[in-house]
Amino acid sequence: EDKEVKLKQWIEVMGGGLRQGETGDLNPILNVRLFRSDPGEDFYAETLFNFDTKKLNLSAYMVFPVWKKLRLGIETDNVFGPNRPEFGIGPRLALPFACGTAKCAIAATYLTRSGKGDIARIYLPINF
Repeated sequence: EDKEVKLKQWIEVMGGGLRQGETGDLNPILNVRLFRSDPGEDFYAETLFNFDTKKLNLSAYMVFPVWKKLRLGIETDNVFGPNRPEFGIGPRLALPFACGTAKCAIAATYLTRSGKGDIARIYLPINF
């Protein structure tokens, strides 16, 4: 008997502004995000372009189930612009949990980066 695979996916395109620097100037941006999830993997990608700084940020992660609900994978965060590109890559760990009608997770990553110091991040994504 075949089981139906539960595939979840979405894409969003956003335009807006980002306040940066000491002056508080509003920099126009374009942001595109996509997500795809099935029982065997989660994939997320994002691009963000800042029209004033001429910087493009490309980031993505992919995780796979390894034990019970625990998911392990890889994350990358890269910036391209007028100066030298910056690259970051490292492991990502995620643990989904129920929180009412929403779906939540605790996720952590450690990015080794070129050109700058490494970054440790902890996320608490909540999806309604």
